[in-house]
Amino acid sequence: MNQKKLFSTYDLGLAAALMASGFGANVVPDPTVTKKEFTFEDSAKLQKVINAFWQDTLKVPAQKYFVCIKALKNRIYSQ
Repeated sequence: MNQKKLFSTYDLGLAAALMASGFGANVVPDPTVTKKEFTFEDSAKLQKVINAFWQDTLKVPAQKYFVCIKALKNRIYSQ
């Protein structure tokens, strides 16, 4: 059985930036909590993008970032 390592975050901005960088996001469904968890398949490339996000050096197209925020919110509120 091949289990993939996951990275998780509750930060909508980070999740949107990762999506805008080409990583697929999953929203963990849990109706008992208001704060939603986003998961991504972990990799060295993902960690590099996460570090760039927190160091404020990540560059993604502004419209793509905004579309990713809207898409994540849609997924949250449609659950």
